[in-house]
Amino acid sequence: MNLRSRMGLAGALVVACTLGVIAPVLYRAESGIVATQFDASLASTAQLTTTPEFSIELKQSVGKSGETALAPHLFGGALVQFNDAPTLGEGAPGLPALDAHDLSVFEGSAPSFTADIDYGGTVYRMYTTRIAFSVPPTEPGRPFTTGYTLVRVARELSEETAPLHRLATLMIVLACCGALAAMLFLALLTGRILRPVRRLTVAVEHVTATGDLSADLGSRRRATDELGRLAASFTVMMRALDDSLQAQRRLVADASHELRTPLTSLTTNLDLLDEISATPDPLTPELVRDARVQAHELRALVNDLIDLARFADVEAHVEDTRLDLLAQRVVKRTGDLATARSRGIGFEPQLEECLVLVDPDAVHRAIANLLDNAVKWSPNGGTIRVELRATGDGHAELGVRDQGPGIPPEDLPFVFDRFYRSPTARALPGSGLGLAIVRQIAEQHHGTVLARACSPGAHILLRLPLSSHRPSP
Repeated sequence: MNLRSRMGLAGALVVACTLGVIAPVLYRAESGIVATQFDASLASTAQLTTTPEFSIELKQSVGKSGETALAPHLFGGALVQFNDAPTLGEGAPGLPALDAHDLSVFEGSAPSFTADIDYGGTVYRMYTTRIAFSVPPTEPGRPFTTGYTLVRVARELSEETAPLHRLATLMIVLACCGALAAMLFLALLTGRILRPVRRLTVAVEHVTATGDLSADLGSRRRATDELGRLAASFTVMMRALDDSLQAQRRLVADASHELRTPLTSLTTNLDLLDEISATPDPLTPELVRDARVQAHELRALVNDLIDLARFADVEAHVEDTRLDLLAQRVVKRTGDLATARSRGIGFEPQLEECLVLVDPDAVHRAIANLLDNAVKWSPNGGTIRVELRATGDGHAELGVRDQGPGIPPEDLPFVFDRFYRSPTARALPGSGLGLAIVRQIAEQHHGTVLARACSPGAHILLRLPLSSHRPSP
């Protein structure tokens, strides 16, 4: 059973249960009202027996049937019985005999009352009361006296129960119709509400079947409600997954391309070494050196790829770090390596004290990549300036400036892309991943990195939020 049918049945059940609780209360209240009105009609009929119209009708009825006034007579749809001198046990055909309660009403010591009786096989509601009347004097000049008669008025009980039966039938019909209407209405309404969900489901199933992450997931629906925002969120998520997949594919393609060249060269050199291994050759040492260089480049490329994956998530390892001390250690290490290579490159560090909340290993690698890039492009005997200062907008800004040929304007937008190498850099060793790793580390720490062209050389700035200004994750 689908959600639409379940919602319809749930709505029908709610309506049925609600009416099932309300209907008995209404029925009981209506029963009390009908019973009160029915008893009031019996009392009203008893009062009408004192009118001249009733006396005339009573005389006509007695004259036609030959019965005495003690027998019940039909008046206004009710049976009426009079008894001017009731005695205990006395009764009329079909009606119950008089008892002590009836005599107490006649004597005025008990109030009027109602009771259900069986008359001719039919249940009646009978009202017993005392009616006063004036008795004319037997001698002229004497005043009228007051007399009393016992009056019993009865109506069929079906006159009371018939409206209640009709009411009960009406309530049952209304409950069934209401439940059916609620089920149909909720089924239609649920179908309309879930229409965007069905479209989203179809789109997701299409993505699952085809693997097309660029498929439309219903983002054209205005995001003014939960379903609209859900569709928009799914679309954003799928776009992010598509971008990630495309980036992964580009990474694999670029890595394959970068690995192919040193592997080809290394394989060629090894083949040549194998061919000349039987006879000494003066080219052997040079081939060995080339093989070692290619192996070194492969190792550097693999390390860069590992770092790309390693520094993809740094949130779990952050701690308060003195960026100036960290940069000072990296400058010393890089300067020692440059000296060991006999290039005569010097460093001019100007480091202001800055406290940042970062992963020390990741930021160490980022600074090392910036300095290695500057060393690679600096001429022999050149100077690299390393500046660190706290800015007014709550950032620590580390700048590295070399004295190399600089970055062409057309290459500035791409220097931080993976495996990007300008035409002038393809003759130099490197994989094109160093600055890409710097940008990834900066973004993971809510910072930025940018390159500027200057004369001479290039100027690269790494900006990281200070510890007191770092945004909440």
